[in-house]
Amino acid sequence: MNFLINYIKGKLDDRRRWSSDLDLTDSQRIEKWGHRNYTGGTSSENWYGHGKRQFYFLLSNGLLPSMNFLDVACGALRLGQYVIPYLNRGNYYGIDISQDLIDLGIKHELTHEIYNLFNPVFDVNDEFYSQISGFDMAMSNSLFTHLNETDIKTCFHNLHKLAKPDSSFFFTFFEGCSSKNIHQDSHANKRWEYSFAQMQSLAAPYFNLKYIGDWGHPGNQMMIRANPL
Repeated sequence: MNFLINYIKGKLDDRRRWSSDLDLTDSQRIEKWGHRNYTGGTSSENWYGHGKRQFYFLLSNGLLPSMNFLDVACGALRLGQYVIPYLNRGNYYGIDISQDLIDLGIKHELTHEIYNLFNPVFDVNDEFYSQISGFDMAMSNSLFTHLNETDIKTCFHNLHKLAKPDSSFFFTFFEGCSSKNIHQDSHANKRWEYSFAQMQSLAAPYFNLKYIGDWGHPGNQMMIRANPL
């Protein structure tokens, strides 16, 4: 219960910040808020708790140390701090638009010792490009919740190029009516909602989607599993 209360309180604080700081650049917001708050980790319980939730979800869906794992929108390694030491050396690949978040995650969450020992690979871009030769499993938490339809299509298109025939890509989304999406451009601190049918349309012809739904996310983001066509 305390976790949920802290999460809701943090989200209300986020909205107050967002309304006054939307004109700042991503780097300026990260510096002002801190890397955890920027990515929604408004308390230590929230930061670690949700990172572990993602990690255990992946384990329950078959993630093995021998697999090549792709962390899409890896940010400050909220998930990566658990996945990287679990995987065999060199099997973790992260994509994010922000070098600042990755650097802060390595320094404060992963530590340079773990970084050097497990040799994770990072790519900084907004085109969902990765050096990975082919992923076995991928995950994106709270990415499509901030993307417009054009950028979601780009993500599906480019991740399909990186997928193996039996790959799985798990991602979260806010399930709702897209008429609420009044924004034009994708933005890390703005919200987009979609129906599952819309997600299926955006994923075609690259992925077949399976609705998982509620997986315990404190902000009520639903989960979908995507398998390449």
